[in-house]
Amino acid sequence: MPIRIAEIGDWNAVSDISRAAGYDDYINEMGISFLDSREVFVYESGDAIRGFIKIENIFGKSQWLSGLRVHPDYRRSGIAMELSDFALKKGKEDGLHISRLLVEERNTPSISLAAKLGFRKRDCFYFLNGSPVPTDSQRIFMPEPGTVVDIGWKFAEIGEIPKNMIVFVGSGEWGFLKFGNHYHAIVAGTSDFSLSAEGEISVNRKHMVPGLMRYVIPEFPSACVFEKNI
Repeated sequence: MPIRIAEIGDWNAVSDISRAAGYDDYINEMGISFLDSREVFVYESGDAIRGFIKIENIFGKSQWLSGLRVHPDYRRSGIAMELSDFALKKGKEDGLHISRLLVEERNTPSISLAAKLGFRKRDCFYFLNGSPVPTDSQRIFMPEPGTVVDIGWKFAEIGEIPKNMIVFVGSGEWGFLKFGNHYHAIVAGTSDFSLSAEGEISVNRKHMVPGLMRYVIPEFPSACVFEKNI
């Protein structure tokens, strides 16, 4: 099997592949710490790394796949499919029942790969720069059971999330769940809400209002969660 867990010494190859694949994003911003969790797996051929993927176990309930990259010289050689198949088999061995991933809506190759692997589109979201400014609100709402929630650039069903992690924030007519510096809109208002400078907010496409479009993250404006039973 040419797939193994990434070591710290693999960082230069992982970083180079990410850039060569057209991404100079969070992976390179994180630097070598991207490999610290030992959740990154590399595809090795001969003496060189050709691709990689990150495989996360979410609360022991579901699997999250991200950062799938293949060097451009080795695309269409089945490496992305092999890495994805490996991840799904690993999830099953770990006793998980569902795998999820997030694909930017303009990323046609990744959407096509997800479809080939049997993933189905679950829901789509806009991503905004900033944090909601809290307002006086005594209302506390929870999503319907089964709702997928953004817990910080990865999604889990509300029932999978430990209750002590759930923090509700109200801002005008809107309501959000807060996870660190990341917010997920669970109650939609008819008007805009105020934003501060730091953080990110995910808003379900069906809740988006026109006035919020000016806050959309230009590099990653909207994406869809895909999932597959394993």
